Amino acid sequence: MKKGYWALAILTLFGCAQQVAPTGGPQDETPPKILSEVPENLNTNFNATEVVVSFDEFIQLKNPAEQVLISPPLQKPVSYTLKKKSLVIKFNQELAQNTTYTLNFGEAIRDNNEGNILANYTYVFSTGAYLDSMEIKGKLTDAITQEPVKDALLMLYK
Repeated sequence: MKKGYWALAILTLFGCAQQVAPTGGPQDETPPKILSEVPENLNTNFNATEVVVSFDEFIQLKNPAEQVLISPPLQKPVSYTLKKKSLVIKFNQELAQNTTYTLNFGEAIRDNNEGNILANYTYVFSTGAYLDSMEIKGKLTDAITQEPVKDALLMLYK
């Protein structure tokens, strides 16, 4: 009988598989991907009060007041809501006629788990029949060092 107990004890100690937590695979390093934009990006004759941008994964919106630049500026702030895998952007005022608007999200859009940034996502639309080119040629240099400025966003207004 003693041999049976010893065999059972040995099997119990050495025969069981080692239990470890699952690794979850390699870490996700890709930013969220845009699946759809309603109304479509680069839209003309825009008359909606909100925009819905859908992603391939859950996202977070970090510091939109600091990160999101809207040109031309609006009098009332824009509202941002996350619904499942979508970002809803609501305009809280009437938009000017025949005007091209640009929303640049800087580093505000990130995936929910790893925080991978969708850098400088830009949504552009016009309330008129065409999109302004929004281009001007020139060179932006630091006033003190006279060195070119990297990763700058420049906006011009009347």
